[in-house]
Amino acid sequence: AVVVGKTYYFRVASTDLAGNSTTNDNSGPFFSFVAPAAPPVLLVDAFFDDLFYDPPPPLSGYTNALDQLGVPYDVWDHQTAGELLPADLHPYRVVIWRLPELNFTTYPTWTANERTAITNYLARGGSLFVASMDVLTRLGEAGAYSFRTNVLKVTTFNEDASVPSVTGTTGDPIGDGMSFDLDFSDYGEFDISDTITPRTGASGIFTEDSSGDYAGLRFPATGLDSPWRLVFLSFPFDAVPQPERTELLRRSLQFLAPGITGEAVVTLDRSGYAL
Repeated sequence: AVVVGKTYYFRVASTDLAGNSTTNDNSGPFFSFVAPAAPPVLLVDAFFDDLFYDPPPPLSGYTNALDQLGVPYDVWDHQTAGELLPADLHPYRVVIWRLPELNFTTYPTWTANERTAITNYLARGGSLFVASMDVLTRLGEAGAYSFRTNVLKVTTFNEDASVPSVTGTTGDPIGDGMSFDLDFSDYGEFDISDTITPRTGASGIFTEDSSGDYAGLRFPATGLDSPWRLVFLSFPFDAVPQPERTELLRRSLQFLAPGITGEAVVTLDRSGYAL
């Protein structure tokens, strides 16, 4: 494996179809390169053109917020680069995965190999951000019930409940003080967002205003420990208006990888501790 920051030296040897061979060692001292570090965030763009979205909502709904925060990132174009393996995820502190919505020909879920890769990545201390109004349904259709429960931390959900507006949970490090209407214009005004019941150990971070049901969660809850972290929203991230979208991402990244935005927050689970 390549070691970040280490200098590697190499020479080039080649042979053509006629059997002629040559070697280039840069006139003796060899060629060299220093292995670069990966940026802290990998943005996976798995959205693709389909019957409902041709073209799909622009990726700038994500990248503009990252740029405004000044957080470096790589982009993985799923259509051209294909499915991701564990080695593709492990260099990054946070993986943001944009899934397609409202597609009835191909499940907008991860492949079985990618679900395994994500599980492996999280077990090694990774963090995952997912915002999708259709992923819970499609995971069920793919038979990935355990992934829905154990990774996305959702026990039950109200399918296509609609989430026109949300309010953040009081005292939550992500949702506290936030409240906004969602804009589904990039999705043809289709709002099939779900409301959810977080699994034990996860905390609801947003509630849908009319029903009071949760429409977002984080894991782990305050006071619990875990080697990995998750923020899951049951509505599209780019349906959040600005400037709330950038602020939501800032708070989410602070939770997922403290210090990634140049600041960190410590949240205590009680107001006092006995000695």
